[in-house]
Amino acid sequence: MNVTGLTKILSVGHPIVGLAMTELGKLLAVDEPTTPSSHQYPPRGPARLKLAYDTLVRGREMLKIGFGVQNEGGLIGIKVREMVVRLEKEMGVWKEGIRNVREFS
Repeated sequence: MNVTGLTKILSVGHPIVGLAMTELGKLLAVDEPTTPSSHQYPPRGPARLKLAYDTLVRGREMLKIGFGVQNEGGLIGIKVREMVVRLEKEMGVWKEGIRNVREFS
């Protein structure tokens, strides 16, 4: 993966690493239709959301290092924070839905 390679050659907090992680997190946040495949990556449903969330949080931390903590990682860092909040809400819906299914089972 590009992100893995970039983290090996660039320093922690490099803006390019933050941008690459952000892009990966955005891609992971979009669930794709099921296709007949034996591949387990990327995961589906809640596991995919969690991976997207974790990736965006890591990307935001890199952006804050690269572009400054005082300005929250710049405009991109602020936008990533908004995405993280939306994913937190969506993960909450999944958890609540699972809880409701268990209660009615």
